[in-house]
Amino acid sequence: MRTARRYRRLTQKELARISGVSAATLSRIESGQVDPAYGTVVKLLRTLGFKPGPDLLEQSTDDQILAAILVDPSLNERFDVYRVAAQVSPVAARVGARAVTADLGEMAELLESSGTTYAFSALEGFYGGWSERGPQSFWPVVYIDAGFEQPWHTQPMQGARGTVYTLPLTENASRFVERVNTLSVMSPDWSIIDTIASPDRQSDVGLDLLEAIGNAEKRPAA
Repeated sequence: MRTARRYRRLTQKELARISGVSAATLSRIESGQVDPAYGTVVKLLRTLGFKPGPDLLEQSTDDQILAAILVDPSLNERFDVYRVAAQVSPVAARVGARAVTADLGEMAELLESSGTTYAFSALEGFYGGWSERGPQSFWPVVYIDAGFEQPWHTQPMQGARGTVYTLPLTENASRFVERVNTLSVMSPDWSIIDTIASPDRQSDVGLDLLEAIGNAEKRPAA
């Protein structure tokens, strides 16, 4: 449990908040003072985005993203709440995730013309920068109806420039789909969490933006 928590870079207090297991109990489990019930271990591992088993295998969901948004945090709380949700819901580890090589414009045209339910999720959605050309981020995420047969080739080097991550459009995600200009996109809050949950530079940009917004919110109050 300690290895899994540290891998997600969470404190015991942060894990307690999102799992419902008290920080005191977590401390006793990690120090070996208590032998936890199997159900508790499964709950904690799934909360951290791992598949229960003898080894730590990543398999996350978007449940924590939904929970973080429904909390409706203030601007200066979003940094911590959304950061934690992103860290336990990495894009590449979610069920059904694929890293593909695709031109965003052509992808949007195909999805629109086929009548498939989809939604783009990228940093632009957070600050209202969607244009008719769609997202211009390095590693956008695209949610697509699970029944759509994707024609794009799998990207052998995940995280390389030009990578697009495709994910099944889950029940959770479908609640936050909006129509902007000529595209279906994820809501600003969902988009910023996906940005932080994406690999490499994308996550850094998202965190920097959230921190800047939080600091700006604190200054007037001071």
